Parts: sequence; C-alpha cells; structure tokens
Amino acid sequence: ALIEALDSLQPEEREAITLVAWEGLGYRDAAAAMGLSESAFSRRLRRARKRLARRLGHGPHAQHLAAAVASVQRRSG
Repeated sequence: ALIEALDSLQPEEREAITLVAWEGLGYRDAAAAMGLSESAFSRRLRRARKRLARRLGHGPHAQHLAAAVASVQRRSG
C-alpha cells in the first residue's frame, strides 16, 4: 500500500518525501537539493504529506510515515 501511495504522488512531491523521510535531509538541505526556497519546499512537503495520508487512510503505514517525517522535522527545526 505504501509503495502504491508513493507512486501516485507527483514526482516533485515524491522527491520531497524521499529527501526528508528516507534520506534524512533537513528542510534547508532538501530545499537546496530541489532548487527551492525553504518556504517553497515546506509547502511542497506539506502538500505531499496530505496527499499521501489521504491515499493511505489511517492505517499503520500512514502512522509510520508520519512518525518518520515528524522525527526529521524535529531534527531540522
């Protein structure tokens, strides 16, 4: 379910999620990697997380992903 949900995102949304949740980059570094300002990156990531959550519903995959992204947000904040 998680892979299908990720595949359903726009490529730039999937990249934002990947940079933060799996590669462990903070917002500043992820924004630079995508050629965006931090605020633009933050908006893109928020949009991606909302779309991903809608596709996953409230199942265990959504909870794990949200926890991973939240832990990175704490480190990069």
